[in-house]
Amino acid sequence: MKRTVLICLFLISLASCKWMDDLQHMSAPEITSIEPEGEILEADRIDSIAIKFSAKMNRPSVEAAFLLNDEFEGDLDGVFSWEENRMQFTPYYGFAPDREYRISLKKDAEDSYGNSLERDWFHLFSTGSDTVSPVLLSTDPEDFSALTGKRQELVITFSEAVDKESFRASLSITPDITVNQEWSDTGDSITIIPLEDYEEGEDYRITLSTDLEDLYSNALEEDVELYYKAWTLTDLLLTSFTVDTSSELLDYTSDSEAINEGLFQGNRLQGTLNRAADYEERNNLITLKPSLLYSIDWSEDYTAFDLTFDESPVYNGYYDLSVLDRVYVLHMNGEEGIPYSVSAVNFCPDSTAGSPVFTPLSLNSNLGAIDGTTAFFDFYIQHPPSDVPDLSKFIDALSIESSVITWDYLSVEVFDGTQTPAPQPVPEEGASLIRLYTEVNYPGLPGIVNLSLDETFCPRWTLTVSLH
Repeated sequence: MKRTVLICLFLISLASCKWMDDLQHMSAPEITSIEPEGEILEADRIDSIAIKFSAKMNRPSVEAAFLLNDEFEGDLDGVFSWEENRMQFTPYYGFAPDREYRISLKKDAEDSYGNSLERDWFHLFSTGSDTVSPVLLSTDPEDFSALTGKRQELVITFSEAVDKESFRASLSITPDITVNQEWSDTGDSITIIPLEDYEEGEDYRITLSTDLEDLYSNALEEDVELYYKAWTLTDLLLTSFTVDTSSELLDYTSDSEAINEGLFQGNRLQGTLNRAADYEERNNLITLKPSLLYSIDWSEDYTAFDLTFDESPVYNGYYDLSVLDRVYVLHMNGEEGIPYSVSAVNFCPDSTAGSPVFTPLSLNSNLGAIDGTTAFFDFYIQHPPSDVPDLSKFIDALSIESSVITWDYLSVEVFDGTQTPAPQPVPEEGASLIRLYTEVNYPGLPGIVNLSLDETFCPRWTLTVSLH
């Protein structure tokens, strides 16, 4: 009886799994792509038609629902082949030129779960010749406009892909200038990139002759001429320079010393210019003393930039930032830039004592350790007001070494006002106290103890105290 029940439960489970699987696959399959694409195809360049579906299909149902029709020959016979969700049909006698073909798939085509296409589907294409000439659609910058940069690029877009060699043959630039050419992936757009400066104030004529052809040898119907006025350089000026946190203009030195207070590494300085900066001007825009790594992120038209600092400046230090002819004095004393540091360390040898003793530690002071499991260190940490010290980083960076004492760390926590005994003194606002509980194994011999934190937590810090 028990075996019968188990078998029934197993069969119910299988049925339930199948029902859930069917429930998840109730949507109709879709045609996601057809190869080759396009409405006009060259007969000698295609030998088959491929259709890709969104789901695994019931192959016999798809093949029965598929038709390839030639306007003169009617429905064509051929062979099917499959690769996962992709069906390929190859007609026995290929494709003839100057014909119209219709691919159709009835909605009877089903996926492997029995879901049919939502509707009948068809696609028309022909193997006739493309006789339409290419047309210039747009230029950037527009015809008869000014070139604002010494090497401003020119983008030309056509109505269809064009033959690249014919474009090179058709192109002329007067006065002559050496250029490079970069084509779009679709072949219908080209970027002309000057490899030398335009002559200031010069008029340039760009001509595309009827040598230009599309991929089917259809020529441009008539010559195209584009006119541009080369740059006339005005002095590059800084029109605004602000800090992201305040949007207030930075002060620069003139008759009196102007100091910009409260800056730190995380600030972004934002500048705007009266015109686009060329390559040379961009490379010589900024100088910073003392040297400090920084990055400049330019706007697309090179009329605005963001300056960010890539390394920490010296806290409370002064830096001279030159932008063009202006010098900005930056005082790096912002609270958010306060570096992590140890301002003091106290040691308590026995936290359970009725009147716990706190020993402030300084170079060569006596630690006052005793053998036991109830000692702790209080580390007073300075840091940015918005931060909370990372205890795992603190432990990884900490080292307490001695030739006499051995230490076993028991726990570590940031003081939040609930710990007993309370620290003496309580840390100031904007600072933190990290309490490290430790077991002390001390045989009572004289010696020294070295405490240190490496740069993964703060600038390297060491303190040596004595044992006697």
